Amino acid sequence: MAKVAIIGAGRLAWNLIPALQAAGNEVFQLISRNKDQLIRFTEAYSVPHTSQHLSDLQAEVDFVLLTVTDKAIEEVARQLADDSLRGPIFLHTSGSISLASLKSLGDHIGVFYPMQIFTFDRTASFEQIPFFLEGS
Repeated sequence: MAKVAIIGAGRLAWNLIPALQAAGNEVFQLISRNKDQLIRFTEAYSVPHTSQHLSDLQAEVDFVLLTVTDKAIEEVARQLADDSLRGPIFLHTSGSISLASLKSLGDHIGVFYPMQIFTFDRTASFEQIPFFLEGS
């Protein structure tokens, strides 16, 4: 079982959290600037730790999934690198942004890109979704 933190509370996170939980992983933390989304996600999925601040990222997580917009990935990575958090594997979820956008986070980085459009209205079946993976 992996302990996962997710940064970004959009449509992908909404669909990914229950899939991760159903697979036996612990979604340990959710970070989002949007307070209303944090409340919605916490009520739906019982995520134990939430925050609106990247600096609150818990060091004991195994993976950090950046489900933020494409244009925010590199900036979020830079902010996380400033905190010198080097334990987890950092993954972004964009098919159009290179792995190099996470280089400020060290060597344990990757891209975890589902080839699917997600909505809040319908929960996706991850058994049927192809994923593209890249890592260092």
